[in-house]
Amino acid sequence: MQELLQAFDINAAVIGTEQLSGGCIHKTIRIRTTKGDLIAQELHPTAFPDLEALMHKLISVTDYLRKNAPDCVTLHFYAARDGSYLHNGWRLADCISGTVRNDRSPETAYAAGKAFGTFQSVLRDYPPIKEPPFHDPAKRFAELEAAASAAVGQTERELLSRLHRLRQPACFLSEQALPFHTVHNDTKISNLLFSKKSDLPTVIDLDTVGTGLAAYDFGDAVRSLHGRSEQLDRSILKAFTGGFLEGAAHLTPEERDLLPFGIVSVSAELAARYLTDHLTGNHYFHRPDSLSRAAQLTALAESTAARL
Repeated sequence: MQELLQAFDINAAVIGTEQLSGGCIHKTIRIRTTKGDLIAQELHPTAFPDLEALMHKLISVTDYLRKNAPDCVTLHFYAARDGSYLHNGWRLADCISGTVRNDRSPETAYAAGKAFGTFQSVLRDYPPIKEPPFHDPAKRFAELEAAASAAVGQTERELLSRLHRLRQPACFLSEQALPFHTVHNDTKISNLLFSKKSDLPTVIDLDTVGTGLAAYDFGDAVRSLHGRSEQLDRSILKAFTGGFLEGAAHLTPEERDLLPFGIVSVSAELAARYLTDHLTGNHYFHRPDSLSRAAQLTALAESTAARL
């Protein structure tokens, strides 16, 4: 790690390192130095084939956030000596103080909603990002259909049937004439850092930032806040919705009305991804519980759709 610091022109000595868990894609290491903590990440070239383009986007987005939300804490990436923001596939950033919350309380839900809603609001005038859509239920269901022949067990076949019935409600939002925004696209609760120094949690893991629908960010966060539950908790949903709408004041009345459909879309889409991965050898998520995760998310999508 000392060599990495030198490549990024950091004049400090390494005291210790710690590999952090929780991320599914990149290898992440906290570096303790004589001048403070840093975060080093070895980027996954398969998930992001053009790493230079990824870093160009991140620098542009974080610069915009600092300019338009100076009171909010924003990620800072270091430039290497050659002027790029990568060195042999690694990047380096300041370590932001704060903790990930694992509780599912209304207080946490409200703060999370306000943070993600404010994030969208600050970026409301950011230029469109020309990347394939991150959330694409129709594509994910097509991939599941292509893998369906591998479903030989009764549980798998029943889950396929249930997901087939969810395909139309999952694709509902993409068929509406809704405005596109710059959104986070991966609004799980672990992508927020909570600190006593600020009422607004810091939004992290910006690799997925792109152009998309506000409802997908809303739905993904609500899904995450419910953990392994198969039913929505009214108090959590109400608290998150209140915070999100307070932060995302730029949304149109139609967008606000359709936000709950994002819960169905994202839950069903992720269920389809888990089941597809299970049927094709668990090469993406690398989880032994892909089938049970698909079942839980299917149940959450079903129970939510029944309420809409």
